[in-house]
Amino acid sequence: MKKIGFYFLMFFSLSLFPLFLGSCKKASSSHEHKKGEHHDEDKDHEEHHHHQGSGHMAHMKKVREALKKKLGKDYDKPVDISKADLANGKKIFLQTCATCHGTTGKGDGPAGKALNPKPADFTDPEHSRFYSDQGRLWIIRNGIPIPGTAMVGWEKSLGKKGTLDVFAYILTLRKKGESSEKDHDHEGKKIMMMITMINSSILDPFGLNKGALLFSYIGGSLM
Repeated sequence: MKKIGFYFLMFFSLSLFPLFLGSCKKASSSHEHKKGEHHDEDKDHEEHHHHQGSGHMAHMKKVREALKKKLGKDYDKPVDISKADLANGKKIFLQTCATCHGTTGKGDGPAGKALNPKPADFTDPEHSRFYSDQGRLWIIRNGIPIPGTAMVGWEKSLGKKGTLDVFAYILTLRKKGESSEKDHDHEGKKIMMMITMINSSILDPFGLNKGALLFSYIGGSLM
């Protein structure tokens, strides 16, 4: 009975192996495509900082220090966005902020191309987290606290509620950037698992344990 079970499992493992290879190829192709996109984003990010000159980071540090002086102990306090209206925030962002920051928040708006330093890229987690949330909200409401940028404050025209809505929407752009990085890492781990499975099957195509593992993995990937 064990022999029958063994050969039955071996038959299914080997018969589904071509499907597994096809799935691997498809996933690999998708991974390479996403890797290329990720590489392009990294390149754009490097160019984003490169074109701003070597003093860009020094400027951001000065802005952060100025924000800490303005906000004091409130600098690191969380921002309550429970009453924020994301739909209104998006509407305001596209009407008011996208000219410089771009419709997707990457800092690539038409008016932003001529600015130095360049507008903030809200989809870059590292860049968008350089200031605290209170600091970012303060900038939206009052503008950059030191001379040298085109960013002005919007509280007088949008009010506290409008600027809070915009801030809440900007947070969603940051989360999209973080999700993109996590998806890239997950795809890479999936490809490595597939490669490991293929190597195991080639080295021991008739092993009961490896055959069962292969069958289980393929069955799960086809669900």
